[in-house]
Amino acid sequence: MKRGFLIAMLASVMILGSIGNDLQAQMAAAYAWTPAAETTVVSKVLRIAETSDVKRMPSVEIEKFALPPAGVDVMRIRMEGTYTINGIGTDRVELSGWLACIHRDPKPAPGMTENSWNSSIIDTEFVGFDISGESKLFGTIRAYLDPEKPSSGKAGAIQMPSISQIKSAASSDFGGRLRSSALDGLMSTCPTPPDCPGCEVSLNLIIEMPQLGLRMKTAEALRNYSFIESIPPVGATPSFALAPTSLVLDGREVGTLKNSSSKLREVVMRVPFDGGGHGSPGSFRAAGE
Repeated sequence: MKRGFLIAMLASVMILGSIGNDLQAQMAAAYAWTPAAETTVVSKVLRIAETSDVKRMPSVEIEKFALPPAGVDVMRIRMEGTYTINGIGTDRVELSGWLACIHRDPKPAPGMTENSWNSSIIDTEFVGFDISGESKLFGTIRAYLDPEKPSSGKAGAIQMPSISQIKSAASSDFGGRLRSSALDGLMSTCPTPPDCPGCEVSLNLIIEMPQLGLRMKTAEALRNYSFIESIPPVGATPSFALAPTSLVLDGREVGTLKNSSSKLREVVMRVPFDGGGHGSPGSFRAAGE
């Protein structure tokens, strides 16, 4: 049994590493959707993400202005954030890695009666996240999900912050003014905030700085927002946070993280839960299909 499992996993990794080929995962495609079936599929997807070189995977083309079926995506991601550690200093650092997110079936937003790009909401659940990078001041920084707290989000016709709120939040980190490039990016995606589809992400994280002997948690969820043209948002879609997040160790604040933003997002694995609302877990989709 162990041998069969290892062979199956090895085959999956080899398939995922074949650039230019259609990616097919022969897992659980024949049985109807159940919570247990979904858990099995998500576990296998996470295992592949954790053991593969996500940086080298080809990206999956994501259709704009379209509602995806329920499923799980793995994304390559780059995020910037301004970290302050009490008594040491402040540094803005870019971290890169991957995240995995379940997105549910779309549902009409409050007051709406049908599903469309401008009238639906999709609930999301983050099930995997691992990013890291180097700071000249703090050394290696690694961030991943806090297993004791859920991380979730929603996308679509949700209530988004206004442009004045965005400017106010950003000015606290950019010398009293919002960088014109950041504002231009937001306005190109959504000319009249907040009247555009968007996404809200709430991440409860553990942040490690081994050089300093720190393993901190976010005191509250790190909340990021994006105006979007696809679900999930991909490419250099600007994101922003409205408030700083305290970093705590043993119940006391030792630092803060503010103005966290995503610089680049690319889907590298997509596994839909096909048919019948949820249906049976489907096959992987990737570039070239």
